Amino acid sequence: MTRKLVKSGKYGRIFGVDLSPTMLNEAMNRFKSENLENVELIRCNVNNLPISDQSVSAVHAGAALHCYDQINRALSEIRSTES
Repeated sequence: MTRKLVKSGKYGRIFGVDLSPTMLNEAMNRFKSENLENVELIRCNVNNLPISDQSVSAVHAGAALHCYDQINRALSEIRSTES
């Protein structure tokens, strides 16, 4: 989904967040193979996002909720980034 968001050209800056280095490497390889830019991949826990509060206009967390060990804390952290 992140690749679709980048390709759409509707968003100025896109973050891809994952705790797994393997998943981030896979994503980076796909972005490079398709010459996609304008995405920043960040390895972190969703409970402590290194993204400024109220700096994100939209969030897509498809197929991720079941991975959150503290779902209420994760959702609160995500909400804090939205402007």
